[in-house]
Amino acid sequence: MALNIRTQKPFKYGLKGSADIIGILDNGKFLAIEIKTGKATQSKEQKNFAAMIKKHSGHYFVCRKTDDALNFVKHCLS
Repeated sequence: MALNIRTQKPFKYGLKGSADIIGILDNGKFLAIEIKTGKATQSKEQKNFAAMIKKHSGHYFVCRKTDDALNFVKHCLS
């Protein structure tokens, strides 16, 4: 969620269920990382987003620790 510059009111953007971190790797593959804390689980929309990314040969990962996310990115780049 972001703030409108003029009104300072929050607004939503992007695809519902999209990952918290998204990007494109050097090899052109899509990268998506969903960050979860505690016992939080993926929503239906997040699971659908993950399936769409994987269907199109992208990389998707749910992480709970920074080190896990970094290791996933390193794995995707190797």
